[in-house]
Amino acid sequence: MEFHQPLHPERKYLTMQKIYSKPLPLFFILFIIGFLKISAQDLLESRKTSPFTYIYQITDQEAKLIYNTKIVKLDSTFFHTKIDSFPTDKGYDEKLPPGHYLKTFSYGGEQKIEMTSIRDFNIYSLNNTSDLDIQIYDLEGNIIDDAEVRVNDKKLKYSKKTRSFTDKKSNKHGIVTVTHEGITSYYKLDRQFANSGLTRAYRKTFYGTPLKYIWHPITFILDIPIDGYYSIKYGWPQGTIYSIKDFFVNTYEKTACIFDPYYCDFNNKYTGYMAFNKPMYKPSDTVKVKAFIVDKKGKPLKRRSGLK
Repeated sequence: MEFHQPLHPERKYLTMQKIYSKPLPLFFILFIIGFLKISAQDLLESRKTSPFTYIYQITDQEAKLIYNTKIVKLDSTFFHTKIDSFPTDKGYDEKLPPGHYLKTFSYGGEQKIEMTSIRDFNIYSLNNTSDLDIQIYDLEGNIIDDAEVRVNDKKLKYSKKTRSFTDKKSNKHGIVTVTHEGITSYYKLDRQFANSGLTRAYRKTFYGTPLKYIWHPITFILDIPIDGYYSIKYGWPQGTIYSIKDFFVNTYEKTACIFDPYYCDFNNKYTGYMAFNKPMYKPSDTVKVKAFIVDKKGKPLKRRSGLK
């Protein structure tokens, strides 16, 4: 005779709870691993540029400095007049008035800076085997004869015969400066070969206003903010190292000079910049650094150097 004893409802509940209580931690562990994997994948596929690109207007003197310098050392004084901003992943279609502009955004661990100059006239160079003849036209194709044209510091005279500004027997290197109706533009005069019919015949167009803005990248040395010093000292980012509106607060080399006179002597001979593999770091992250060092003439330093 078999005897069946019914389970008490409370006892049955406790039994089921005991059976399923062990797999629950394993389920949560698998869930967390999957979540971390998705988060890591999102991080790798996340954007590498700053959300916005900023446009600043600079003065004629600042533009001339950039045109005259192979490696430009930029600081906060260049970023004094913010004109506009736009999403980095989109183009800029707004119309800018004549002038000189810097465009800046971050990409990865680097700050990108580009420059454009907008003018309301076009400049052309006539074919000539010995002289430099520059003609200037407005945007309607009319010749401009009342502009001020200089090659370096030499002012060029206007010739009614050729309808151009002429520099006799020119083989100049440097900057052409054109000023008309309060607008000053600069052009690099790169004459690597002696004047001849062969080299000059294929250089009819000296410069022309493009149909759209052409931004020229600038080879520059960033003045690392003082936050960079504390970031390296304490092991994680301090302040706003890569914040566009707050970068260029102070220079790393000036800060280092205060704490170690070695950097004062070193910076009298050399300059350069440091590039990091990430724009921001978390505690225990691996920091990878590359240093680019050049002398005052812009030549890279090739000998072994210590990085502290």
